[in-house]
Amino acid sequence: MKRFRTHGTVLLLPVLTFVMLFSSCAESDVSDGGIALSEAVSVSYDTAVAKKRNIAELSQYEAYVCVKTEDVCFEDGVGALNEINVSIGDTVKKGELLASLDTAKTRQSIDTSRGSLDARVRRLEYDKTQKQLDIEIAMTELDDLETSGQDTEIEQKKLLIKKLEEELGYIVRAGDLEVSFMKAQLGKLEDSLLHSEIYAPFDGEIVNVCNVLPGGWISSSVAVVTVADPTELYVRYDGTDSISSSYISTALFNGKEYELISREYDRTEYIELVLSGKKPPALFSFKDDVSADIEAGDFVAILIQYSKSENALSVPSNSVYYDGGVSYVYIVSGGEKIYTKVACGLRTTAYTEILSGLTEGDVVFVKQ
Repeated sequence: MKRFRTHGTVLLLPVLTFVMLFSSCAESDVSDGGIALSEAVSVSYDTAVAKKRNIAELSQYEAYVCVKTEDVCFEDGVGALNEINVSIGDTVKKGELLASLDTAKTRQSIDTSRGSLDARVRRLEYDKTQKQLDIEIAMTELDDLETSGQDTEIEQKKLLIKKLEEELGYIVRAGDLEVSFMKAQLGKLEDSLLHSEIYAPFDGEIVNVCNVLPGGWISSSVAVVTVADPTELYVRYDGTDSISSSYISTALFNGKEYELISREYDRTEYIELVLSGKKPPALFSFKDDVSADIEAGDFVAILIQYSKSENALSVPSNSVYYDGGVSYVYIVSGGEKIYTKVACGLRTTAYTEILSGLTEGDVVFVKQ
């Protein structure tokens, strides 16, 4: 019986097959233009060019646009409402009649006061004349006593004259005071007639009307009509942050900036807000008329410019490194990154001003 030595051959064939396949694939990759493992791989990174630009340190706050309104009231005292001539939504012109008071009772009171004043003036003149006559009679009697009377009678008559003169003085003072008071009361009533009508303070739109019906009693503290001026808009910020009015501020709306002017509070109004526990909102007026672009109720972003540097050589802030108080960048030149110390000025979220170390046109490495 023959024996065959096949074990060695069986093990060797798979090995040879694997080597041949690997050699064939390697040759195919090279001949087909594939990338050899030893070839270098290029690396790309972001860069920026140092250039001159205007940069500013900004803070942004959300706010909304309001319209100027004015409450129109009857100026003096109280009265019965006669008529309100406008409704919510009406447009009015400056000087247009808005509402009036019923003046019938006031006119009746004026007539009564005038009659009482005239009577009091006549009574005062009568009392003064009578007292003056009493004094003249007493003085005539004194002249007679001084020629033929006794000393005691003369002294008594002098005392009487002095008393009569004092009474005349009292009549004059008291009467003049009472007449002045009555004239003042009459003047108030007459003034109330002048203030019995209210007029539109400016061209605008009626946004509120009180609910007092004709004939109802109304006081000077009640806003009868509220008028809005759609051409005079302002910005109101109700947030918790305090916004300084000493910096330049603008309103950003639909990608466009509008210059703002801080509005100062009336001292009394400010104190009242503080005492009521409310934080006074920050108010800003538009420097120019913006009614064609912006409406009341629009939300805007207030941009406060705390610092600014014009025509400043600058680079993106994320290209500047800091280490131990030293600022530096990496200049990209000839495919290399070169460590370069720089002196920095104004720093914002977007850009950093370079005072020295770079020249315009230098390309710097930007961190991701």
